[in-house]
Amino acid sequence: MNKLRLPIFVLAGLLLIGCQKEAVVPCQQTGFTDTPVCPVSFFQVLGGTTHYNGKIVRIEGFIRTIKVGESPRTFLYFSEEQANIRNTFGAIEVGELANGIKPGRREAYQKVLSTSQNTYVEIIGELAYSSSAGMDVAPAKIENLVGVRVAH
Repeated sequence: MNKLRLPIFVLAGLLLIGCQKEAVVPCQQTGFTDTPVCPVSFFQVLGGTTHYNGKIVRIEGFIRTIKVGESPRTFLYFSEEQANIRNTFGAIEVGELANGIKPGRREAYQKVLSTSQNTYVEIIGELAYSSSAGMDVAPAKIENLVGVRVAH
């Protein structure tokens, strides 16, 4: 009977650990926007949860602009290796800067976006999940960017 207790406790512990909800990182107030910013990872964004949909998020990734059809589009990838595959399925599309950004910051952010291709960046903006699917559609997009910088 004593020999069975340890495996039963181990099994019960594994079941309890596996049933826990995903940890949600608390969103914090920053100077970028009046809305709290949520630090997220690629796994949180593309892992099947929609908890951050419509929220302002901060995410790091490898940025690259590629031609999709006839137009250039900018994507954030988990890594350079993923960007080299040029598949939009595991990428997050990068949208436009928000309208309310002060002119000095807007120019600085545009410079980072245009000169920081093929490098790691940190982007802050509103996360939106795509409602359509396809080879040229990323599953998520960060729109209304309020912060862009080269990642350190």
